Amino acid sequence: MPPRPQSRIRLSAFDTQDVAAAVERLIAFGASSPRTPYPSTPGHAVVIDPDGNTVEITATVGSDD
Repeated sequence: MPPRPQSRIRLSAFDTQDVAAAVERLIAFGASSPRTPYPSTPGHAVVIDPDGNTVEITATVGSDD
């Protein structure tokens, strides 16, 4: 079977605490962190899922709806 192409997944969080919580949840599900998500870039983290796909989590600023 040929290797499966890798994907890049982007997730948005509402604030930096949500980013940290998302990282913790993804690691609990088997993802790994190639580097410490904090404090290198607050509001942004990268993890690798068990299949080797890159998952980026970024805090977004809420809109005034």
